[in-house]
Amino acid sequence: MSKEAAYSSDLFLVGSPNVILNNQTAVIGQQFNLGSFQAGIDIVFSLFVNDTGHQFFTGPASSNPDNVVHALFNEINGDTIQIQISFEDLLNGGDLDYNDLIFSVTNVAVVPEPQSYLMMLLGLLLLVQLKRRNQH
Repeated sequence: MSKEAAYSSDLFLVGSPNVILNNQTAVIGQQFNLGSFQAGIDIVFSLFVNDTGHQFFTGPASSNPDNVVHALFNEINGDTIQIQISFEDLLNGGDLDYNDLIFSVTNVAVVPEPQSYLMMLLGLLLLVQLKRRNQH
């Protein structure tokens, strides 16, 4: 996590009312558990700038009040899946340095969806049924 901003900002996971961290008070290296998410779901973060009252979102420019992209993504290669997200906190793109809040998200465990278990079970049942037919 990096904090280069002059303004105080709170990071949110869209859909949750709780602040994940504040860019001025968070400790570099601090870790947060965001919970489990269904595979394929879009995870959207928002940055609320306390000093200006502006809120910016990850995703397309159309998500933001000034129609400007305020978050960049960078994949970090390593042993786990890790994405670095960098925010710009000024309206109309500001200085476009994208260093006002930098954090990374790591996928530490992939949990299969219930549908995956069902498909696996149906496949096993089909194999058992085919084996029984071949024995008769």
